[in-house]
Amino acid sequence: MSENQIPSDPLFQAQRIRILKFLCILTFIGSGLGAFAYGTIGAFYNFFLTLEPKTWDTEQQDLIKLLLSGGRFFLLTSGLLYMIAFIGAILMWQLKKVGFHFYTASQIMILISPLLFIKGFNMPTINVLLTAMFIFAYSSFLKIMR
Repeated sequence: MSENQIPSDPLFQAQRIRILKFLCILTFIGSGLGAFAYGTIGAFYNFFLTLEPKTWDTEQQDLIKLLLSGGRFFLLTSGLLYMIAFIGAILMWQLKKVGFHFYTASQIMILISPLLFIKGFNMPTINVLLTAMFIFAYSSFLKIMR
């Protein structure tokens, strides 16, 4: 059997679909939280600018200030991109290839957007690695999607 062929064994296919659905669940969690957090902060941007989170440590305060420095448009755009990734995962759950393309495009734009909106932003390597791992993992299921 060539490496381009997928075994027609129903048990093998069922196992692959379970793995795909597990990845989708992880994406539902991550992208859903991202869409909610960025969307909420973007929608109530002026309120968040006035907060003084004294109970958080300095590192958390610096991260919040950094994200807020991107502005409302950055936050709302990020929320929208996470929503598109979420929709992509829903479509992949339904075994639709277009979901992979939605997910991949939105994830790449999520990586790029802070570089465009936040002056001096240094992309954490872990973000790039996790994004690449998920895109690669999802791409291995393209043959079973329609």
